[in-house]
Amino acid sequence: MNVELLNQVVKFHEEVPARFDMDDWYEALEPGRASDSLLEPAPACGIVGCIAGTANILGGKLHHYTNYDLNIEIYDEPEEGWFKGGQAALELTKEQAQRLFYHTSTIAGYWNSKNSWPSNYSLAYLNATTQAERVAALKARVAHFIATDGQE
Repeated sequence: MNVELLNQVVKFHEEVPARFDMDDWYEALEPGRASDSLLEPAPACGIVGCIAGTANILGGKLHHYTNYDLNIEIYDEPEEGWFKGGQAALELTKEQAQRLFYHTSTIAGYWNSKNSWPSNYSLAYLNATTQAERVAALKARVAHFIATDGQE
């Protein structure tokens, strides 16, 4: 498990909570634009994503370019996809990646998996009323994931 990169993912979202969204692998949004899945307008950088998407971006293996009209970076989807790219970047087994990337049992079921966030972290994320509360749920989830060596 690449704990250093995992902690960088948390720090990335702590710095700008509006970038964190477990409902999107990665999305480039017009800065300040409202989004159905964010609790506040899109951040100035335009980058919004989940754990896997952010690990792909911070891992530095994605092709990207600047959209000069919006003044944001646009990242191409990894060749192996967001899940496998994030799994590889974070050096996780498939089961560990499922436990970390699927924040609800419903999402896990959609992907034919029984692995997802423990319910207390999932509920903390889902019941959050601010992006900062969502990031607090992320931070607690990741700390627990690391402490259990990815087993929970």
